[in-house]
Amino acid sequence: MQSIKEQTGFDPYSGRVMVEAVPAKENSGGIVLFVKKVKLKKVTAVKKEKKRALSSVENIDVMMYEFREFGDLCGALERMDRESLLSSVLYKMKKGYCILLYKDDDVKKTHKLLKEYAVRVRSGVNMDIVMEEYGKNIASGEKLAAMAEGIRSLNSGER
Repeated sequence: MQSIKEQTGFDPYSGRVMVEAVPAKENSGGIVLFVKKVKLKKVTAVKKEKKRALSSVENIDVMMYEFREFGDLCGALERMDRESLLSSVLYKMKKGYCILLYKDDDVKKTHKLLKEYAVRVRSGVNMDIVMEEYGKNIASGEKLAAMAEGIRSLNSGER
């Protein structure tokens, strides 16, 4: 990081940054590093719920689960409790879907449930930033809970 600062004048110590490593050229053995500042989005009234779900509080750990099949996602959403859904965020990825779920004593059973339907792929405090970069936010909080309720209604035959 010091080399980046000296060579480019870009100060990677002045806030949040994201570092991406990409192979330089085929068979060269080198890499190119892309370092960019991550700007925190301004929160509007509509996005307050999303901000609560995506809060990057340093002592909270976030678990990420990947669903390769839509049916698996529906099965998991149908069985998740409302409290866990309210603290989760669903993303559409290139291949499948991902759910971010905050690690908490109250949601241990949800983590166990999700392992039945999905693969745990990552955890960390800044997963929200990574997912905003590489995925499309589908639903979070109340919207995700409503989506799960709709799936339950479909499967029970209610209209």
